[in-house]
Amino acid sequence: MIEACLLLALTARAVAEVPCPSATLPAYAHNDYENPRPLADALRLGYRGVEADIFLVEGELRVAHNRKHTKAGRTLQALYLDPLREVVARCGRVCTDSRPFLLNIEIKESSQAAYDTLCAVLGRYPEVLSSIDHGVNRPGAVETILVGWHPPLAEMEREPVRFASVQLRVQAPRIVADSSAVIRMVSLDYGKKVAWSGRARMPARGRAWLAALVGAKSAGAGRIARVYNVPPRPEIYRVLRVHSSPVSYCGDIFIAEHGHSGAALVLDDHAGAIDRIHYAGD
Repeated sequence: MIEACLLLALTARAVAEVPCPSATLPAYAHNDYENPRPLADALRLGYRGVEADIFLVEGELRVAHNRKHTKAGRTLQALYLDPLREVVARCGRVCTDSRPFLLNIEIKESSQAAYDTLCAVLGRYPEVLSSIDHGVNRPGAVETILVGWHPPLAEMEREPVRFASVQLRVQAPRIVADSSAVIRMVSLDYGKKVAWSGRARMPARGRAWLAALVGAKSAGAGRIARVYNVPPRPEIYRVLRVHSSPVSYCGDIFIAEHGHSGAALVLDDHAGAIDRIHYAGD
């Protein structure tokens, strides 16, 4: 408990010491909570967002990759929501433009209770979070996207006030794109689905997967396309630029001081760029 309290105190102080962030890098810190200074390092390096995994334990939304690693007090509020509220109160925003900062949340277990608790917690931050309030879109400085378990889309669409949207994973090269307004992000596991090394010509199957990603993205207004598990090869990035037009390539961003491996990409029309970041792994 003492260790958890010390970490939270250090995190809060680290975030408070970060100058008003730019958040211009079109990528987010995956498994950000495993970094030495959760959220603070992401803000300092200009990330557009972070991802946190949560479990409902003894009434708390505890942040960890596995239930056995959860600790009392190490909650979504303490690590992310409260520090982000402080940043917004101090700076008036997180991103320097009109884009929201992404707080991607993965509910690690199929749990309606965890979702209900999350909704109640998010509802305490209306001055910070984007929401849909009785059909009216209310933009905020921070936007939450559920990238793990969530209730059926139809149920979420009926919620009068909603503080989170969801991710759609592209699971087939010829999918019927879902146009639900609840979907904000579409994702593709490049390593498993495309699996092109960047040498010779990309096989037709790989091109079909990328076309499916673009189709899913185009099925709803303002969607973000996420490509992850991508080998660190410039040849692949250049092809992603072509298949994800009008997104363009702007280089690699290495977060070497984190000591993590792997890569995740976030692509969108506003950022106009593809960047690679290191993260803590799946």
